[in-house]
Amino acid sequence: AGERHPYEAGGAGHFYLFTLKALAFIKLRRNEAAAAEDILALLLALDPEDRSGASVVRQLADASRRTADMHTDPTLQRITQSLALEIHKLGFLPGDLFMPVSAMTGVDSVTDPYTGAGNRRIELRDGAGKKMGQIQFNSDDSFFAEFDVVRPHPKDPRWFVEGVVAWGRGDTVKSEAKLLPMP
Repeated sequence: AGERHPYEAGGAGHFYLFTLKALAFIKLRRNEAAAAEDILALLLALDPEDRSGASVVRQLADASRRTADMHTDPTLQRITQSLALEIHKLGFLPGDLFMPVSAMTGVDSVTDPYTGAGNRRIELRDGAGKKMGQIQFNSDDSFFAEFDVVRPHPKDPRWFVEGVVAWGRGDTVKSEAKLLPMP
């Protein structure tokens, strides 16, 4: 009879791989990224064919790292602060809305249909996971952000606040509210 692969399904080695995969996931959930990365590196060395499915946890780790990087990006901080300031200038109080600064969820790559260039897009979601807007960084260093408010103006009953937008390039950020007349 031929030799079995040490990590063949059903064997002790396979169980060991799944245990490591679970441990990497737990470390990620506990915000212990360095420990999770170490475990994932070991899994890749032991299981290059990905029999355990550890690539799924690797994708989560990569997304987690990109999300952590977002919160330290100074341009991104200026954009979300500008959106929050526009919301505050309208008269909304803290707690009235889920603010854009705490709503960033992840980074996607999108292709500009006109130029074919690769752009970065960050979705803004509320605590329940509902999409509230997005920020797109274009390959030419420009950006555009939109955050949905979708509420009556808190101070002027003649207006409905659709959202707030920000745009710019480099260190320059401009922003404004998107208002619609009430019927």
